[in-house]
Amino acid sequence: MPYQGPPIQLVATSVDATRTSPSDADIVLSFDRLLNPFTVTRQSVALRDAFGQAPSSPLIIYDPVARTVTVKNPAPGQPFLLENQPYKIILGVPQTESDVSGLRAIDGATLAAPIVFGFLTTPGAGPTSPAPVSFCNQVLPVLQTHCAAAGGCHAPQADDEAGPRMGLVWTSAAGVQSTAIGRVASESNTGATMGTGLPAGRLFAVDMPLVDPGNPGNSYVIYKLLSRGEPGAPATTAPALHVPLASDEVDRLRYFIHGQPMPLSGTPLSYDDTELVRAWIAQGASTAGCN
Repeated sequence: MPYQGPPIQLVATSVDATRTSPSDADIVLSFDRLLNPFTVTRQSVALRDAFGQAPSSPLIIYDPVARTVTVKNPAPGQPFLLENQPYKIILGVPQTESDVSGLRAIDGATLAAPIVFGFLTTPGAGPTSPAPVSFCNQVLPVLQTHCAAAGGCHAPQADDEAGPRMGLVWTSAAGVQSTAIGRVASESNTGATMGTGLPAGRLFAVDMPLVDPGNPGNSYVIYKLLSRGEPGAPATTAPALHVPLASDEVDRLRYFIHGQPMPLSGTPLSYDDTELVRAWIAQGASTAGCN
């Protein structure tokens, strides 16, 4: 089938060349393929100590824009690993369709073989936190400019019968709140009407919300933007581990993400603008405070 791709590859990690990492630091893994967000779990990205035990419940965060998985400190600013101790990350290969012990790409591909890499913790590096994103001042202008400007697809239409494309309004906080947040994308819906269909499951992009607060990996709008192609310059927010999205991976994504890639102009959003949308969703997708 045309959408079947190669095995997933781990291309980089934030663990440095000396195989050490601060005891309070997040551990970031970068992959070459887009992952099925339902498979990014503590079972598929397993952190273990020298005795094979799991430390206190790290968060596992998937970023589909940078294609990274972060083993995140659940209490930023405090060590969540013991200093000067060995740990390892285990990336498994699922043996069956229902096996949750390994990552899968959007087309079901897995790693070619299990990966295990170890590291030694060093003293903590101190607290860090992402900059808060303002929906009103940063995200809404991006949506208005690229998705709704000059009577665009996702703006209220002069012809009330036509309405905005897919019923989705990107021109105001109220429109985004009522038509996008927590609502199943009509293009992903398998039911007779929007909002009905299969329960949340393991099939990529099936019955996926347009915006899933706190979970950009499960937000259809992110994949609509990525299906236009690799986010363009400037890329001041791109992490050092970021690897550009390959054209054949874009083709595979378009197999699963129906309709036209966004924006319709044909030019991908900049990496910075795409990252703003992702970070806003990751931070809870609040639309409060707009005039």
